[in-house]
Amino acid sequence: MQRVVRNIVGEQSKLGELTVKYTPLSCNEMAKAMKEELYECLFSIEASFPEYWTVRQEEYGKITEIADHDFFLGKRYHVENNLTFHCLTDAFLFQMLVPRMTAVLLRTYNEPLDIGLESRYRQICVQYWMFIPFLKTEDPVKLNTILVLFGLTLEAATSEELSHVIDIIQYIDGIRHEMGQTKEQVAKEAISRAKNIINFEDEIEEELLQKCSAAFQETHN
Repeated sequence: MQRVVRNIVGEQSKLGELTVKYTPLSCNEMAKAMKEELYECLFSIEASFPEYWTVRQEEYGKITEIADHDFFLGKRYHVENNLTFHCLTDAFLFQMLVPRMTAVLLRTYNEPLDIGLESRYRQICVQYWMFIPFLKTEDPVKLNTILVLFGLTLEAATSEELSHVIDIIQYIDGIRHEMGQTKEQVAKEAISRAKNIINFEDEIEEELLQKCSAAFQETHN
């Protein structure tokens, strides 16, 4: 990101000599450069992900997609070795994080969301949700570090899907109850943590809270 800033404002030999006048034009140029940088980063990760996925399976054990009509997606992953899953965490993280950062940037400068990027974001979230049945067989104490990833998938979920995502977050939170005692409390905390990471707007937070509320009401009914 520093390289992007340097490309826009230039460099000076002494910090005291650097004077940046923020005009609408310079801000828009900086936003455009940042967007291009984010896209470049994401495309690089996406391009290398299939090979990375294959290599990790060869090293630790296969991940197999199987049908599961009892699971909300209708399919899930069977994981031979949990090391395979954990080695993929960072790759999933960046493929979720970059589209959300880009979306915030576009909304900030009143640009339309990239429909293609939003679609790819949802695809990677769905792919990650396919691990939920496997994760529910794991010790939740050892899964605490992946809470952030499920938080980053919240914007991709429908009301029905949100309920399942909050379920796995609550499972991982386990007996600690750091995120709350009830499903509603866990949802609120998960959304708050996601907001702190992505810095999305209050409107997005409110929309997610409303979707969770609707999902929980449907479950109770």
